[in-house]
Amino acid sequence: MRETKSGLYGVKELDKIINDFVKPFDCTASFSLDFAYYYADNDITYSLITTPKANHFFKKNLVDNYNFYMIKDDVDMFIFSLLHELGHHHTMDDISNTKWKVVNFKHWLVEKLYRLTNADCIYNKYFTLEDEWLATKWACNYWKTHINDIKKLKKVLVVAIQKFYSKNQIFLNPDFVEE
Repeated sequence: MRETKSGLYGVKELDKIINDFVKPFDCTASFSLDFAYYYADNDITYSLITTPKANHFFKKNLVDNYNFYMIKDDVDMFIFSLLHELGHHHTMDDISNTKWKVVNFKHWLVEKLYRLTNADCIYNKYFTLEDEWLATKWACNYWKTHINDIKKLKKVLVVAIQKFYSKNQIFLNPDFVEE
């Protein structure tokens, strides 16, 4: 789902900041409608669209499955999602080609079941898929060992994202803003 960003102000600045961050990892990044990693291109897409439900489950998953208790220390879900996609880049080869067929089928099944039921238990299954688990584990380890880099990135990103919202006259509903 690589939608373009035509007509939005501030995307080039965001792309530059994020590409400067991912360049040492031999990746590129671009603005899109969703976070994703494209193996063939070593490209990460990122989005400024979030939902409280998705963030809740992602944070819950971090605490429940990774003992990642830094949630109370203000884990930025945008940055963590970016790190998760970088985690895919670093862990894709940890899964054999034969196993990928099973992993892909499980992804398809979980996504279909979630669309049909919208059940939270299905949503949680997504995080147990092997590639998702490995990518998140990598992201947790990176966060814990590079906290100063994370703080620097956050400081620059917050300003750029605020400019993006302002220039595009996007006003957030306070009910959707994370605490």
